[in-house]
Formats: sequence, structure tokens, C-alpha cells
Amino acid sequence: MTYEEMIEDETFIEGMQTRIISDQEMDTMYIPDVEYMNIDGISRVLQILVPRKRVMENEKYPLIVYVQGSAWHKQNVYQHVGQLNYLCKQGFVVAIVQYRESDLVPFPAQIEDTKTAIRFLRKHHEEYFIDEQNVFLFGDSSGGHVALVSGLTSKLPLFNSNLYSEYSNEVRAIIDFYGVVDITMEDGFPTTENHQQPDSPEGYLIGRKNVLEYLDIARQTSPMTYLDGDIPPILIAHGTKDRLVAFKQSVKLYKALKDKNKEVIFPDPLLVKVQGRDTILPDFQERKYKILNYIDTSGCTECRMKLAEWQLLKQEIDSLGYDVDILFVAWVHNYDELEILQRANRCQLPFLYDPQGDMQKINQFPAEPAFQTFLLDSLNRVLLIGSPVENDKIWTLYQRSLSSLNSGIPGRNP
Repeated sequence: MTYEEMIEDETFIEGMQTRIISDQEMDTMYIPDVEYMNIDGISRVLQILVPRKRVMENEKYPLIVYVQGSAWHKQNVYQHVGQLNYLCKQGFVVAIVQYRESDLVPFPAQIEDTKTAIRFLRKHHEEYFIDEQNVFLFGDSSGGHVALVSGLTSKLPLFNSNLYSEYSNEVRAIIDFYGVVDITMEDGFPTTENHQQPDSPEGYLIGRKNVLEYLDIARQTSPMTYLDGDIPPILIAHGTKDRLVAFKQSVKLYKALKDKNKEVIFPDPLLVKVQGRDTILPDFQERKYKILNYIDTSGCTECRMKLAEWQLLKQEIDSLGYDVDILFVAWVHNYDELEILQRANRCQLPFLYDPQGDMQKINQFPAEPAFQTFLLDSLNRVLLIGSPVENDKIWTLYQRSLSSLNSGIPGRNP
């Protein structure tokens, strides 16, 4: 008997809430420790996260192959499973690669293993619902280095094992988070690690050798060696106060790409900011409910925004135990002025910048600011309209609604 053929139990309990579950709601199937290779008794595995819906019919999802940073030593491949689950719920299969660490085997084993994992996943694309035409590499720190070299050599006859050789290594793009690009970079750069000695991470990578005494081997490890010809697009992200991998590593890659006449662009500023500083994957994306406060030019004044009041409200919400975050969406002429207001009020609430006014075009919000604040559920459906910092009665409605939703008791509609 299929799910659709089952008879629904119509028993009703007073006060019970019901919810219709869509076939399109996404969940995650976690498949741990999938062996993709075993060389000389050394087994290496993948952690695979697969998007799941209640009804699966020939679904295929793009694949992100993630390489965990570990200074090329043994990886903790479980460390970011929870965070990567967010990508899975957005419709990506995510596979976390465990490679042979440099303590066991030097470069290029880490590259070979990553490319072997890509071919293994292409071989098993039907089993894991993978769109084999859309494969992406993602790595951070030393994992960023491995992702870069693996992706840049994906079309070259380099660093390939004999396993699954009938399948392709090719990737559509590389995501490089603060990856190492030059292991010979002098220690004079502001980092807290030894980078050249035989016992350094870089020394281990090339077989426990002094990096500066083996420049030919060091050059082979550099992604910049493989920038000729047709290469995949690369997204580079790096913190300017990185104490382990110097920011200048990514600057050097940027300059090398420019020297090779590759198109290099700086995207528009990240849209989600706190006090004008970029923030990635803010907490509000994980909250059960959100208060969305839309701000256009008419509302972008200190008295209209009431940032101090919103922060006090956030403190009260947290003290009451509600799973709610507050988000501002701003379509204004002067974002510098907006950031000054945030800093002046020490506002730590996230702002989503909408410089093209796309949200207004889609939703056609009323011009009156009183009707530009919304309580949303996890699917971004509107539960209430009105600003709880402008009107105590509206805040009472918010509390009543949130309390009833948390307790399962039906609340009153406004």
C-alpha cells in the first residue's frame, strides 16, 4: 500500500493543530563512512548527505565534494556535518572526503584521493541522486589547497589513480575558503605557524622535508602551477586577520590569475551584514520563526527604525524562550548612513541589503511602514503583520501567537 492509498485517521482532539506536509519539503539522509578506496590496506571513506523528499521521483541534485581542512594531517570528517547539512537542505548532495593524510603518504596522495572520490561518486550517481553534470569542489584551509589543485588538474593527466578511470574528474567550479596556494611563502607573513621546517604542516606535505630546500617539489604542490588553459571558475574567500593561512596567500592567487589573463571579478558586497560587516549563514536561517522588518528610504531614519527598541525586544524574546530571530531588509539610497545608525546604536541584528529593491518588486509592500513588519514561520509564511515595537497590542498578539505555536494550542488570528 502506498502512502497515498492509506486511510487518514480523522480522530480529533480539542486544541490539536494539524499541518499539511508538502511532498517538496526537504530533509536529509545521512550515509556515514562509505568506503570509496582501499590502497595497501588503507581504507578511505566519504560522509554523504543526500536531500530527501517524501516522494522521490527521478530527482537529481548537484554535488558538492567538500575537503575538510586539517593542515594535511588526519581529518575530523565529522566536524562540519551539521553545518553542511544546511547546503543539503538547499538541494545539494554533499560528500565529505577523507584522504590519506600527510603523516602516512606525502603529496600528491591527497589530490589523487580527492579525484578518486569524484570518480567514485560519478559511478554511483544514481544511488546517491547526483546530477553528474554538476559537480563542485569546496575546501577550507589545507582543504582549500587540495580542492584547488584537484579542480585545476581535473582535465589533466596528473595525480590520477587507476580506480574508476572510466569516469571523469571534471568539476564545474571550485570554492576556495582561505586555501594555501604557496607553501614557500616566508614565515615573515603574519601567521602563528611554522611553515617551512620539516616538522611543519608544509614540510610533512612534501615528505618531511625543508620546503625551501625542495623548491621543485614545492612548486608541484602550488595551484598556481596549473592555471594555464581552460580552468573552472574559482570563488575565493579569505579573512584579513587569518592567523594560520596568511591573507596574502589568496592575494597571490588573485594576482596569478590576473597575470594569466583570467577574468577576475569582485562580486557585489555580501548582502547580509551586521554593523556593516559581512556575515555568512547568520543564525536567523536556522530559527523556527523570524520577524522581518522591511525598511525603505522613507523608513531609514533613527526615529523610524527604532534600533534600540528592536534590540530590547530581541532580549525579551530570548528571555521568554521563543525560537525567533529578527531580520531587517533594507532598500535605501545610502547604505553608509544605515551602517552609521547601526554602529551608533550598537545594533547586532542582521541586515539584508536589497540594493535593487527586488523584495519590494516581488511582494509589493504597502507604503505605510506600520505594515512592513511580519512574523514568519520556517517556510517564510506570514503569520502576523505589524510592528511589535510600535504598538504594545501588536506585541501582545505576537506573544499570544508564539506561545500558542510553541505549546500546540491554537492562537487567535489578528
